[in-house]
Amino acid sequence: MILWVLVSACILLSLVFVIFLINKQFYSEVERRKDLQAQVQAYAAIIDENVVTMEVNSEGAITAVSKAFCRLNKYERTELLGKSFLVTWAEGIPQELYESIYGAVQQRQPWYGEIKKLDAEGGKYWLQVEIQPRYDVAGNFCGFVSTGKDITAAKFIERMSSVDKLTELNNRVKLDEILEYELIQSQRYLHPLSIIILDIDEFRKINDTHGYQSGDLILKMVARLIQNNCRAADTVGRWGGDKFLLICPKTRLEGAKVLARKLLEIIANSYFPKVGSNTASAGLAEYRKDDSQWQLLERAEKALHVAKKKGKNQMLS
Repeated sequence: MILWVLVSACILLSLVFVIFLINKQFYSEVERRKDLQAQVQAYAAIIDENVVTMEVNSEGAITAVSKAFCRLNKYERTELLGKSFLVTWAEGIPQELYESIYGAVQQRQPWYGEIKKLDAEGGKYWLQVEIQPRYDVAGNFCGFVSTGKDITAAKFIERMSSVDKLTELNNRVKLDEILEYELIQSQRYLHPLSIIILDIDEFRKINDTHGYQSGDLILKMVARLIQNNCRAADTVGRWGGDKFLLICPKTRLEGAKVLARKLLEIIANSYFPKVGSNTASAGLAEYRKDDSQWQLLERAEKALHVAKKKGKNQMLS
């Protein structure tokens, strides 16, 4: 009898101990899950506060945005939910960029790139964007999520390093870079390439007679005239002083002559404050096999020099 009692007591104690261990493990697991949930919520809050994110459904409507996105765009979250994702795009996005993004979206492929955006107050900024397709737990496509990084400051610095401050055209450093690239393209694919160096006639006399402010104004006006009357494929920039360089890819010399003649005529028929009418001259050159950048530019410079000697409003190649 005593033995049976002892055995029963041992069994009871064992059961109590096992139950204790199970309960302890259960409560430890609960606490662990609570800790994990708290960590996830903390990380989610950090992401919400600092990462520019937007979720879009399959119809292109915004379904979620982070606080960082709202802060950058100066919108309240409620103002964006349900709206088209295009609401934050700036006007004038190049067609090829638009087609690139939509092509990826339609094929449910990732897209990476830079987009100019528009905030609620009309301010423009640049965002480096990664767009990824989203799927639900069953594997069904349900839209896209984009994450972004504000690169406005970097784009500003890049622009300042490649843009002429006075005319807001490409500066010489940027022109050198573009011309080198176009030369490589011409050499590789046997595309024609022509350049035009355009120089304002009697510019020193204008500065001496009317002052440097008048000279600067003419430079800015001529820069706009050239830029507004070139093809989209052409690159224009300030080569230095009162000279402008036009890089015309896939263009024979005859085509460059047509453009140069048109520009000289437009400049000659324009009115410049204090100065009145004025003209410009141009030197042209077409890429020849195995030309270096220096050789191509030298031919255009020599042609310009001869054109200037012949008088105003001249064009030679």
